[in-house]
Amino acid sequence: MDRRSPSHAFPLETTSGSSESEVPEIRRNLLGWYSRSRRKLPWREEPSLYGTIVSEFMLQQTQVKTMLPYYERWMRQFPDPESLAESAEAEVMKLWQGLGYYSRARNLQAAIRKLLSLPAPPRTAEEWESFPGVGPYMAAAIASISFGDPTAVVDGNVIRVISRLSGMKAPFSSNSQAVRFIRPFASRLLDPSAPGDFNQAIMELGALVCTPRQAACPKCPLQPNCLAFETAEVEIIPSIQRAPTVDTKVFRLWLYDRTSDTLVLELQQGKSRLSGLHELPAIPIEPSDAPRFESLMVRTRTIGNNRIKEHIVQPVDAFNFRTNENHETLHRIPVADLESVAISGPHRKWIRELLKIQTSGFRASGEGSC
Repeated sequence: MDRRSPSHAFPLETTSGSSESEVPEIRRNLLGWYSRSRRKLPWREEPSLYGTIVSEFMLQQTQVKTMLPYYERWMRQFPDPESLAESAEAEVMKLWQGLGYYSRARNLQAAIRKLLSLPAPPRTAEEWESFPGVGPYMAAAIASISFGDPTAVVDGNVIRVISRLSGMKAPFSSNSQAVRFIRPFASRLLDPSAPGDFNQAIMELGALVCTPRQAACPKCPLQPNCLAFETAEVEIIPSIQRAPTVDTKVFRLWLYDRTSDTLVLELQQGKSRLSGLHELPAIPIEPSDAPRFESLMVRTRTIGNNRIKEHIVQPVDAFNFRTNENHETLHRIPVADLESVAISGPHRKWIRELLKIQTSGFRASGEGSC
């Protein structure tokens, strides 16, 4: 690891020294920038513990611009913790559909129910980590923003900002290793007098200015303290090795009956992350079975490092094709009722596309991405 550290760079070592005096300057400049430049987001404009919890659950693996309309719809439907706690899971999942990573919705409801069962909300990050779906990052965010707990958050934005400040070029073997390595430096940099604002400020800087590519260094309040900027290495820091892409092929069965205007969907159950949602039924197809099916469309989507190629097929002889629709997970649903059914986002998009094509008499086109 390159440990060159000019007097104006954020110190990598934890020992005291002349460079340690730069930490107050970094705090002051970052908080000043945040006060002037932060985005006006609903959970900031009308702060509440409930709004903070909902926003943090939604922001896991999701960008702000994507989750904003979901947050606004959510708060209209569930304006307070009690309304969410008392709602049926199916209603919660229906409102979450399209946002992905559906276990977040179930964990959010479970966390709110636990919160309401307590005599008072926890005030420390350590206590929040006992809640369903709440890890160290979210616990630090909730506790610091809502209760002033001086616990630093460490996410991808924070890793990037601190790595560049300190000129850390050595590769991390994984994101989790990067989190472990950066956490002590994030804790030392955190402003204990304003931990909530500071945590939001450093994440905001990573999201808006210190971005993964084409960082806006001229606009950065920490540029005078940044070793990566001085050495012109911003674009290569941090270096995090990514897991290799895994390719998966899935066949989905299309069983639309034009006469009754119904479609067969499969309800996901058990411990599946999609539990409570409907999808087009998955079906194993061996090479010898291929002549029995006609390909309607192929769509590719990526979840984490898993690249999934979804082949949507229908039986060549639909009249004589039989599936056990009395099975507890298979349901023939009127097309008119599909909007009221909880369906995973990509599948709803594919269903709409195929229904439009089939009812118009045109054939589906080949491959695409969702």
